[in-house]
Amino acid sequence: METVGKKFELEAFVSDYPVWVLGAPDCDDDDIAKHLTLQIAPKKGKVYWEHPEDMNKRLIELDDNHC
Repeated sequence: METVGKKFELEAFVSDYPVWVLGAPDCDDDDIAKHLTLQIAPKKGKVYWEHPEDMNKRLIELDDNHC
């Protein structure tokens, strides 16, 4: 994940929004599957597991607050 994130850091740092790299799910059951997640902009975070619904809530909140 970190290697992939480094490839996109130069492009992502100009974004007004946070940028994440999302990996494959940890299982085939979409109801419980979590994905490897790495924030690469505006500041770099650590790799962690997150369910897509939790990520979607965060993205909606970011979008609402951006306007």
